[in-house]
Amino acid sequence: MTGPRRARGHLLDTDVLIGILKRWHGLQGLLDPGFRPLYCASLSRRELLQKQGLSASERWAIHRLLSDLRILYPDPVILDRFDRLRSKYAGRTQPTWQSDALVAATAWAKDFPLVTLNLGHFSFVEEIVVLSPSDLLG
Repeated sequence: MTGPRRARGHLLDTDVLIGILKRWHGLQGLLDPGFRPLYCASLSRRELLQKQGLSASERWAIHRLLSDLRILYPDPVILDRFDRLRSKYAGRTQPTWQSDALVAATAWAKDFPLVTLNLGHFSFVEEIVVLSPSDLLG
C-alpha cells in the first residue's frame, strides 16, 4: 500500500460509524468519494441497529449510512482468521476483544486497513494496518 488513500477500500470500525452518525471530529469527511469503497463488518451493522431505544429518525440515519457502505459477512476465511487471532492474542483482557477480534479478522482477510478511534484495541495486532480517521483526513 502506498498510502491510506490508495487502499482498495477501508474497513470502518463501529466507533467511527457512530462518530459519523453523531458528526464527531469532522468524520463526515470519510464519506468523501476518495475513500471509497467503504466497508463495515456485519457485527458493526448489528451493533448499530440493536442499540436499545433508537428513535425512528436514528434508525433511518443508520440505514442511510449503511447504504453507503459494503457490509462484510463472516465467511470461512474471516472465521479462520478470527480463530487464529483469538489463539495468538488469547491473553487480551479487554472485554471487547472477542468483537474486536472479529473486526480485525475481517480487515485481515480482506486486506483492508481498519479505521478506528480505538487505536489501543487494535495496535498490537500485527496482521492488520490500523489507522485513525485523522490519518485519512489529514
